[in-house]
Amino acid sequence: MTQSFDLFGDPIPENWGKRGRPQHMRTVENINKVTMLVSLGWSNERVANALDITLPTLRKHYFSLINRLRGTARDRLDATYAARYG
Repeated sequence: MTQSFDLFGDPIPENWGKRGRPQHMRTVENINKVTMLVSLGWSNERVANALDITLPTLRKHYFSLINRLRGTARDRLDATYAARYG
């Protein structure tokens, strides 16, 4: 079985273009969105809604990222904002 990739280098799901909802793909863009939304203090449910995925899918793909960021992401965002706009 060979894996197909799109123009951005992300893998194309096997059921792409077929009936049913396509499988969620963890891309750099989605990782950046999750990082930004968690750092803004959004709940897991709100982040999942913003990505148009279910809460179990969010946990499946981003559990370790969210747990790592939850405590420190807001502090980093505030520090960056303070450094830029003083």
